[in-house]
Amino acid sequence: MPRVHDDVVRRLAAACRTGEVIATEAVFDVDAVAVRDGGGVPAPIGPVRGAAEVARLLCALLPGIDLTIESVNGAPAWRSAGSAQPWQP
Repeated sequence: MPRVHDDVVRRLAAACRTGEVIATEAVFDVDAVAVRDGGGVPAPIGPVRGAAEVARLLCALLPGIDLTIESVNGAPAWRSAGSAQPWQP
C-alpha cells in the first residue's frame, strides 16, 4: 500500500501543477470523496463525491500550484510554495 500511496501523491501533484481537470480526474477512483474544512474561507458544505467533482474542486483550489513532495511520518505529503504546513492526501 505505501508504494501505491506514493504513486498517487506524485501523480496528483503533477496533475495539479497542470491545472487540467481531466488529468487530475484520471488520478482518482470513480468513488473518490473529498471532505474539506474551510479554515476560515468558504468551503463546500458537505462531502464532494466522484472523481470528476473532486478534480474540479482541487483545480479550483489549486490552480497551477507548485506542489513539492515531502515525507511526513514516513508517508509522502504535499507542500505548496510559501506554505508552512505540509498536508497529506
